[in-house]
Amino acid sequence: MLDIQLCRFKERLQLDNAAKKASDQGIHLLIFPECFLTGYFRKSEIRELAEQVDAFAIDRLSNISKESNVALLMGVYEISGDNVFNSAICISPLQGECARYRKRALYGEWEKSSFSRGSNVAVFEILGFKIGILICFDIEFPELSRELASNGVDLIAVLTSLMSPYTEVAKHIVAARAIENQVYVAYANRIGSEFELDYVGLSSICSPTGELLAQASMQETEMISATISLDVIKQTRADFVYLDELENI
Repeated sequence: MLDIQLCRFKERLQLDNAAKKASDQGIHLLIFPECFLTGYFRKSEIRELAEQVDAFAIDRLSNISKESNVALLMGVYEISGDNVFNSAICISPLQGECARYRKRALYGEWEKSSFSRGSNVAVFEILGFKIGILICFDIEFPELSRELASNGVDLIAVLTSLMSPYTEVAKHIVAARAIENQVYVAYANRIGSEFELDYVGLSSICSPTGELLAQASMQETEMISATISLDVIKQTRADFVYLDELENI
């Protein structure tokens, strides 16, 4: 069994406080939204903010993870040479940084002009669960979720900054990806506003059958959690496995 929690705030809460709260609840993995450390829609500040996500910052995150015994998965700006990526990093209590993913489906002209496109698949493991990472617009392409399912993931963690008026993504697409891949999907979104963007919340955790195990509101600051089970995945796939059926199409 793996206990996961989604964390979303109007203001960036101190990470150690959030991690301590998760630790007190027995949570193993704490998931934050897209670009949580840096802000998402920062326009002219992108490179300056990306430079602050340095080795010292990673060490600080590693210490928080170790002290709380909770793995932290969060979005950041990442600088690499002349490139800036919209990335996600996972820090585990035992390994420190154990995964880094760069967003592949860049959304709109602002993202395409601000970030370089990623190309990697990121899968990490916690307590025997294989977890794949996607960021925001990535989840709207079934091919990327299928790719992770083909890599044997049990959970797809989606860090997002979904804004108004696109609530259909949170309300329908997230559950659909869980159903068609027979995996859990955890979708961590922002709330509040950033410049002209209004975020729609609706963070959720879906089972392999698309059942909502937990869902947040559109406006309230909150942390939601659920326990996921490999047995549930096996039960869901007892009658048929979508990945196997692809061979017959």
